[in-house]
Amino acid sequence: HSMLRRIAQTTAREVGRASCRRLPRSTVGFVQTRSFSVQDNEKPWYMLGVQMTELMGSLPKDIKEDYEITGFVKGIEAKLRGNVDESCLSPENGQAVTNVLASRRDVREGPEREAQKVAAESTSAKFLATAAAKEGAVKTASGLVIRSTQEGTGASASSESTVTVHYEGRLPDGTVFDSSIQRGQPATFKVGDLIVGWAEGLALMKEGGKATMTIPSDLAYGHTGAGQAIPPFTAIEFDVEVIKVA
Repeated sequence: HSMLRRIAQTTAREVGRASCRRLPRSTVGFVQTRSFSVQDNEKPWYMLGVQMTELMGSLPKDIKEDYEITGFVKGIEAKLRGNVDESCLSPENGQAVTNVLASRRDVREGPEREAQKVAAESTSAKFLATAAAKEGAVKTASGLVIRSTQEGTGASASSESTVTVHYEGRLPDGTVFDSSIQRGQPATFKVGDLIVGWAEGLALMKEGGKATMTIPSDLAYGHTGAGQAIPPFTAIEFDVEVIKVA
């Protein structure tokens, strides 16, 4: 049940990110409003159920219909009682849940993502313009901005080359997200495995040279970004020293 495992893994990640603060029922996203009594001996366990739901992060916001809530609660009860109906644990059901949750998440998060995209693209455009205005900077047809700080005398890299380099990568706000210089250890890469902006920039450099590359998002990590280090739609900048081309 790989699909079901992916759903469980997604839920686990959201649990890891979730706050333990108490949330109002409306924030959790349930639409079921019927009331029922809770017996005194049930109240501690009722509280545990509420807190476990809060620990599920944003997932409960996307469980909306009465039948969805009922099925969800029945699944939990079956697992606790040890009488799970295995016929319900099918790839088809897993895919159906994944599709519904993904669609609702897109609707819920869409406006926020669009605002983040607009902000990132505006910041990146200013970042690239500032880099292009510096003395000695060259802007290529693709939008890459490269400024040589030390001319090299050796070979230039091709898409088939392997290069040994020192580098430091920065976001537009100056945050360093990766640096072989700080580690004190040069890195060796196959040019064909690098982002497009790096490959283009290395072809304009020679062994022994140093340059600053300011790379548009579409030549770097685009709409996906790179984990927590590089946000989507963000231009990035590298100081690069080409130590060896092979």
